[in-house]
Amino acid sequence: MKKIVSVIIALSVTVTALAVIIDKLYKKALSGMPSATDNFRS
Repeated sequence: MKKIVSVIIALSVTVTALAVIIDKLYKKALSGMPSATDNFRS
C-alpha cells in the first residue's frame, strides 16, 4: 500500500514539473507573437 502512495506522489511531482517546463516553453514561444499572448493569457 505504501508503494502505491509513493508512486502516486512521484507521478504528481513529475507531472507538476512537466507542467511548469511546458508553461515556460509555451510563454517563450508566444513571446514572438504578442497578439496571440493576449488571446491565451488573460
